Amino acid sequence: MVKRPGGILPDRTTGKGTCMSNERYAMRMPRIVLGFLSCMGTGVLLTWSYYRAPLLEQFPQWTASNLTLIFSVHNIVISIMMAIFGFALKKISTRLGFLISAVLFLVGLGGFYFLPSNNPGAAFVMAFILYGVVAPTAVASGNLLCYAIYPAWYPERAGVISGIMILAFNITPIFAGALANFLLPGAGILGTLAITGIVVAILMLLSIPFGAYPGSGDKLPPAPVRPENKTSRDYTTKEMMKSPAFWAIFFYHALLFGANLILADHAAGIAIYFGVAALLGMLFAPAKGVSCVAVGWLMDKFTTIGSMIILGVLLMASSGVMIAGANQGSAVLVITGLIMCSLACGGASSIKAVALRFLFGSKNFQQNIGVSYLNIIVSASVTYVASLVIEALNGSYTGVFFIILFIGLLALGFTAYLHTYMKKRDKESQF
Repeated sequence: MVKRPGGILPDRTTGKGTCMSNERYAMRMPRIVLGFLSCMGTGVLLTWSYYRAPLLEQFPQWTASNLTLIFSVHNIVISIMMAIFGFALKKISTRLGFLISAVLFLVGLGGFYFLPSNNPGAAFVMAFILYGVVAPTAVASGNLLCYAIYPAWYPERAGVISGIMILAFNITPIFAGALANFLLPGAGILGTLAITGIVVAILMLLSIPFGAYPGSGDKLPPAPVRPENKTSRDYTTKEMMKSPAFWAIFFYHALLFGANLILADHAAGIAIYFGVAALLGMLFAPAKGVSCVAVGWLMDKFTTIGSMIILGVLLMASSGVMIAGANQGSAVLVITGLIMCSLACGGASSIKAVALRFLFGSKNFQQNIGVSYLNIIVSASVTYVASLVIEALNGSYTGVFFIILFIGLLALGFTAYLHTYMKKRDKESQF
């Protein structure tokens, strides 16, 4: 250890303690805590399946397809706005980005309080704009900042920290569902959504003082050296999009995220259909979050390809368990399969976030991951098809479980393609 005034700092090469005056470094952990809370706020829209039944009670003229349309459009808007904000946030301060997110959450969810109960047509148009456009724009700004800023403070553990941020995003429905349970009897669904918007806006505001990237004077440990990040280049978005590796990861994540959106849209309905409490359906959220951290750890220790294979196989196995549960009328098997499916889907986001940082560098990560979220358009299309299947089968979810099985097969196909490409790249010693 070298003596320097100010405290203990891990050495950039060994990770062991050296002494250095670096107050910003000392704030790494508080930043992660605030990042966790902010990411939790951006995940609130995943609670949609919990809001569906109360909204249909409030507006019986609405249909299940109407609500699925809102949720599908909300996912498409998130993907488009993530791409836009990836570039826009290079032009504005991170603090302004978090402020924009806070204001839009307040408007997007708080605006539900003003839906006219006596005019269901106008109320639907307002709900479509608020939940389908305004609130998703808030998610895009806040979520992109969280994913880009906070893992950058831990380059030596980028996988785990990325997983923790995604964990926060994905466990939100279990807490937001519990909050809705508490508020619904007194506030009703419109008041519940408005109060939720206020809570999330406050969480976004908490990040403003600490939402900054590390600077050149912040002495941080180095990222681990692995085959995926042996290149020292920082790829521009245009260069990244020319790489077959990017498109393999793009569609792999799109497929698994599509399965995730199916759960977010129908988890509560699946639980009720098989005779258990809706909140049990929300178990998909913490399961998915646990997977984010676990796969982030795997990505720090092992290979991208190995992690992708594990999740693809797990997704296929989950569909088999759910199909068996549906055939036997077993809620235990269905919920078990739902949790397995969540474990597979949650890890896909960690794989994408870490692989893009390792493969294409950190300098342009914010723009690169922003563009990658255009794949949610593919995911949202998968979700809408699943809803049409449910309607065609008169509310049965068995067809959806087979869709998830097919998604797993396709995901393994893209994994095989990426593996073949990377072997060829290593042989040619270029990327």
